[in-house]
Amino acid sequence: MEQQYQLPRIYTASVRGNSHVLRDIPNQDSSFFQYGSTPDRWAAAIADGHGSSAHPKSEIGSRVAVQSAVETVLEFLENEKGEFHSFDNISERIINSIINKWRVQISSLYQIEKHEQLTLYEGEEISPDEFFLYGTTLAFVFPYQDVLLLGSIGDSDGFWRSQSGIARSLNLFGNNDDGIGEETHSLCLPNAKRFFRFNALPSINGGTLLIATDGVKKSLSDEDSLNNILDYFHTLASNKDDSLEVDLTEQLQELTEEGSGDDCTAIIIHFPIAEVDNELQPTHHESSDELEVENPAAILSEQIDGNSLQAQEKKPTLIIKKKGLNFLLILTLTLIIVGAVVALMNLWKTLCPRVPTEQMTPYWEGAKLSVLTMKA
Repeated sequence: MEQQYQLPRIYTASVRGNSHVLRDIPNQDSSFFQYGSTPDRWAAAIADGHGSSAHPKSEIGSRVAVQSAVETVLEFLENEKGEFHSFDNISERIINSIINKWRVQISSLYQIEKHEQLTLYEGEEISPDEFFLYGTTLAFVFPYQDVLLLGSIGDSDGFWRSQSGIARSLNLFGNNDDGIGEETHSLCLPNAKRFFRFNALPSINGGTLLIATDGVKKSLSDEDSLNNILDYFHTLASNKDDSLEVDLTEQLQELTEEGSGDDCTAIIIHFPIAEVDNELQPTHHESSDELEVENPAAILSEQIDGNSLQAQEKKPTLIIKKKGLNFLLILTLTLIIVGAVVALMNLWKTLCPRVPTEQMTPYWEGAKLSVLTMKA
């Protein structure tokens, strides 16, 4: 039995925050995904530019961040050639490569803008520290062998909806231990590597993963809202509904208008139930007394963050074949057993004769007769 990898269905949408529209600030969020050469090679990323006065070009920084992450991951997946790498080794390589790629591209953009004397706002000079101008968070996900790897710096979050309907926030990304209020860790920091988080999850079969910038989570009023959103988009993705991205855009727009007012960006990654090759080959044995059993399909079982997430394939009928015993031998054994039983029954009657029922009078019947006699 062999499990066949299938490409996940990936959808993305991003809307400008309602508060940003009122203040004429561009959307600082970005998202990007790309498939590789095989079904088990793909990557997706989201980023949330800071958008404050200290980071006036963060919408550019977020776009460069998601592209750097996806390019780095696909380069790794295409070149790893089936070799096994430890978790620490992968996280070290991926994170270092993303940071370096982002800084190189940001430096190039900064130098071009400086040479052409471009500024974001008229009359405002560009800060010498180019990286802070482009400050952004980053979250990304990709498959590696039998697990999903997720990395993040900042305050984006992941949400999971299992095939069985369990929906919850994963709280995987960048919970700020030392941030205050709306502060968050950033890719622009000189020690950004220190604040990256890297997580491994068992591969997901038949569920839906949603990665979103913090504007989405801040706009959800309660857990039921999260459940409803994930149920709805899980159903659309399962049915390959072409309207999913349109619906997702409308939902994000409603969230920012009625919720946080922040930019809202999300990537939905739906994992179809894996196809399994159920062609069963019977096992042949040399001995005629051994059983020939066809292998049943195994139950597909996945876990995420300690919770069992199961998707079960229909189990084929278990076929057992066994050669019959000689008919004459069976008949002989049957006659011997019947004869022995008859002999034992006759012996029991001889040793333990039974008293006829009509000769037995229960003691309480005798007592009743005595009482009646005395009354008479």
